[in-house]
Amino acid sequence: HARDEGYRFIGPVRVSFAQSDRLHTGTFSIEAELAEGEGGIGAGSLILPTRQRVPLGERPLSIGRLPECNITLNDPNVSRHHAEIRPQGNGFVIVDQGSTNGVKVNGVRVSQQVLVDGDQITIGNTRMVFEAS
Repeated sequence: HARDEGYRFIGPVRVSFAQSDRLHTGTFSIEAELAEGEGGIGAGSLILPTRQRVPLGERPLSIGRLPECNITLNDPNVSRHHAEIRPQGNGFVIVDQGSTNGVKVNGVRVSQQVLVDGDQITIGNTRMVFEAS
């Protein structure tokens, strides 16, 4: 629902339900809090046009036309070594590797960009979606 409404999150969202004696039958309350990270890399995935989910981890993920790239795109507008998605802090950053046609995040050309949940990444004519959880 949050993604459909255009909300963005900097990390994974956790929802839990609990009963409370403070509430009357048929009522509910909602509470939210920001939790400190546990250190390390947060969960992240790249959703490809084929709907394949590629999990991101502690190693850089290379994107390009060459078969040795982690994600190979058969797109003439993609450079051989086009971009990398690297872990940074508790999240991920996409870095253009000096490509000819650039990397776009949400329609804006970037050389380097911290990724947040729901970001639309365009490399050549290929669009992917970053999910933080």
